[in-house]
Amino acid sequence: MNYLRHLSPIRSFILYASMLCFGLTGLYAQNNNPTIAVCNGQQYICASSQNVTLCVNILVNPGYPYAGIISEFEIDWGDGTPNTTVPGGLNPPSQTHVYDVGNFFGSCTYEKEYIIKLLTKHSNPAIEPANSAFFLKIRNPPKPDFNINPNPVCTDKPVTLSTIPCPSQGINY
Repeated sequence: MNYLRHLSPIRSFILYASMLCFGLTGLYAQNNNPTIAVCNGQQYICASSQNVTLCVNILVNPGYPYAGIISEFEIDWGDGTPNTTVPGGLNPPSQTHVYDVGNFFGSCTYEKEYIIKLLTKHSNPAIEPANSAFFLKIRNPPKPDFNINPNPVCTDKPVTLSTIPCPSQGINY
């Protein structure tokens, strides 16, 4: 850590803590285990219909010591649908999944959270499976719809704006 000598103690600590948390290998896990990530990097998706499509990449770090004996990957999409099995290898193909958010889309609920999990299995049963996961949040688009009370508005009189159709959250101006 000699390259940290020229930094203040606070900056050195922040940089060192960041390196511990995020590693120096970009999107790979700090322990070199295979990881799973959204294709476009967006873990927050604004729903535009009742079906939301997600694309993920499985990232295998060449430094992963068991890279040559990965038998398969298993993706749990976090929505109760069957898991997806992907053949093992150093460059697995991107995978897509469609989330049915029909009960959520257009509701007053702002976001719905899913945990996407990756299980890496090896051809040698003595090697423990490796795990990785990330949170996906699907959000309803905002609905700019409100009531004004009183209507018409008069100068120097209080006005209340309240949201529609979700539960009223009045704001006085």
